[in-house]
Amino acid sequence: MRERERKREGERAKARKSESSTRCKLVLSRALPLSPSLPRAFPSSLLLSLALSLLLSFSVAAQSGRKTQNPQKPPQDKADLRIETREVRMLVRAYNNVGRPVTDLAPKDVVIIEDGTARQTTSVKFELANILLVLDVSNEIGTFKNGESDRNNIYSDEKDYEKPEHGDMLPRKTTPILTQPAPREFAYNIVDNLVETDRIAIIQYSDKVQLIQDWTLDRKQARTALDSKFRVGIKSTFHDAMAMAAKKMNECETGRRVVILLSDGFDSASKSTRSKALEALLKTEASIFVVSWTELLRTEIIKTMQWNGAHERQDNRIFKRQEELAAFLHKLDGKETELKSLAELTGGEFYLPNRFKIFLRQPTEILKDIGAQYTLTYLTEREFVDTSFRSIQVLAARSGLTVKARQRRYSGD
Repeated sequence: MRERERKREGERAKARKSESSTRCKLVLSRALPLSPSLPRAFPSSLLLSLALSLLLSFSVAAQSGRKTQNPQKPPQDKADLRIETREVRMLVRAYNNVGRPVTDLAPKDVVIIEDGTARQTTSVKFELANILLVLDVSNEIGTFKNGESDRNNIYSDEKDYEKPEHGDMLPRKTTPILTQPAPREFAYNIVDNLVETDRIAIIQYSDKVQLIQDWTLDRKQARTALDSKFRVGIKSTFHDAMAMAAKKMNECETGRRVVILLSDGFDSASKSTRSKALEALLKTEASIFVVSWTELLRTEIIKTMQWNGAHERQDNRIFKRQEELAAFLHKLDGKETELKSLAELTGGEFYLPNRFKIFLRQPTEILKDIGAQYTLTYLTEREFVDTSFRSIQVLAARSGLTVKARQRRYSGD
């Protein structure tokens, strides 16, 4: 039995050897076909060795021609975000329950919320003010900004007017006498009532922007600049004026940064864009107190249109002028909204006088509001490189206290 199995196993081995030899010969004949000069009787052992060598060389060649894939680099770990703690300065105004400025504000009296997170107030102090006065002296729609026109008196409903027995004019009992253009008189009232420790610089804009007085503590010098350099114009360069205001504010390394802006919000001749100029000014962290021309212009334009309709010859010239005034009047609401938003966003105040006598008294109220400002500092955290704007809320933590501050803060340096 065992003998029979050994015999079968031997026969299988011979068959496998014969099959392998046949395959090698086949490979050799395909790889190197015999030429007529090659002897037909080749030793089978030599053929087998040669075939194996060829197969080995084909295998090596195939491996050498195979494209190798670059091993994937392990993903690099993201750099850890660098967080720093820093002290931030901002301006806050504080009033008591009857609207008077508070003189004893302390860190415990306010709560700071930045992007929804409470922050620690570290100090509250009173500092000198750097006040930049920006005057809009453009007159694109007419000379309405210079002062009230007497011809409009017949349409006034104020008690200062009375109707005579004869005639259709309503003479004014107490007519304000403007010895000079209203914007310059307004500027005089600002300069004359400054606190001695406060600095002032003055910009005027119309056809171009002009710095007519650089930073000074000398009120007499500022008045002299208004006397000699004040000029009205036609076009408006409001955006360029905001850009210049940003540069002047950035020169103030100490003290409070304050802008008093007298403007109607219109622009017709600036090289700067509104968005870039506004962003630059917001980044200075200055509080902007806006005195808007819009209500005064609205009042004067309506009276002028009424006068034109009642007393002027209704020809093409008057029709064209009425259309021009109506178009300008339609745009005033939008500009008024923009100016109000600018004041609220920066922690300033918005003033909307509707008579020139109120307009000329406005500086007293403005300087009182500026006098209610404190410089507040608090701790915050930010990424090492952060140039975003953050939302700010300042809440009163003392009974009867009202606080006002900016609504957004630039987190970059």
